[in-house]
Amino acid sequence: MTMSVNAQNETKDYVWSWQKEEKTRTLGLFMDLNGSHTEILERSAQFLGARIGFVYNRRLSFGFTGSAINFDYTLDELVNDGTYHMEGGHAGIFVGYMLPISNWGRLHFSLSTGQGVVMYRYDKEFAEGRPWYQEIIDQENYATFEPGVEVSVKVAKRWWVGAQASYLTTSPIELIGADENFLEHYTLGVLVRYGLF
Repeated sequence: MTMSVNAQNETKDYVWSWQKEEKTRTLGLFMDLNGSHTEILERSAQFLGARIGFVYNRRLSFGFTGSAINFDYTLDELVNDGTYHMEGGHAGIFVGYMLPISNWGRLHFSLSTGQGVVMYRYDKEFAEGRPWYQEIIDQENYATFEPGVEVSVKVAKRWWVGAQASYLTTSPIELIGADENFLEHYTLGVLVRYGLF
């Protein structure tokens, strides 16, 4: 005589659900880390970013996003008493629409907008001994608008990897030695996401 017991563990693909007009509505959550390649001042550069967002009914997404500029070049064109680097980044909000390809893949169209800051800062060895307010050579704030598209593939229970492309536009940036649209460019990148949606 044998006896078999099977337990069914149903995993939810949302965080909250509720009934409205005799239909079940869901709200999911995701977080991702992303990196993208672009060109700044005619040199290769990257944006390193993160997003946290909600997904309504597995389609409509909205949340917060942020990116830091990785422009790892030693500069000396604007000063004669040291070297400096460009630093900066932007943060804001996004809305998007997820289009399922299947259970394992999705297209995601998004629009994001926000505010950022970019600056030239003396390198550490040349910043020492200066008052803190003299460490920055020039600094400007800017606004962003960025349409994008991504395709992602499910690789584990709640983990996704994907590729993304976008076009970053900004308000005019009056940074010394740079064109006012120097951050405007196409970006291509990858992402890793954890989500329940």
